[in-house]
Amino acid sequence: REPITSNQIFKDRAKAKEISDLPCCCANKEYGCRWKGKLGKLQSHVNNCDYAAKQCEFCEEMYQQKEEKNHLKNCAGIYKPGNCVLETIGCQFKAEGKDDMKKHMEEDAAVHLYYQAREQEEMRKTAIQLKKKARTT
Repeated sequence: REPITSNQIFKDRAKAKEISDLPCCCANKEYGCRWKGKLGKLQSHVNNCDYAAKQCEFCEEMYQQKEEKNHLKNCAGIYKPGNCVLETIGCQFKAEGKDDMKKHMEEDAAVHLYYQAREQEEMRKTAIQLKKKARTT
């Protein structure tokens, strides 16, 4: 018997559609999600599911996607003494206490937005330069 070669393998589109149309529910069902749909739509749903578990990048605590706003308002990793979490993009604020950081985050939101916009513009320029360089090599 001869081994199968790559030109003998083909995608069975009819079978793929049949599988994609299978009914399923969200993997976060046990956490309260009621979504039901087709298997082909599952990944799109899971990427935006309110019940999906997320880990905070500042304090490493786990929370559900739908709780992100509340978590970030009180995150121990953000509201702590020391340097602002946005130090890497230009914020020079140093808090002496948790309340100082909370006040800074509330009062300097516009400044932080400016720092983020500036950083995004720098990344855009870098991406353009890298694309140009890639075309010439």
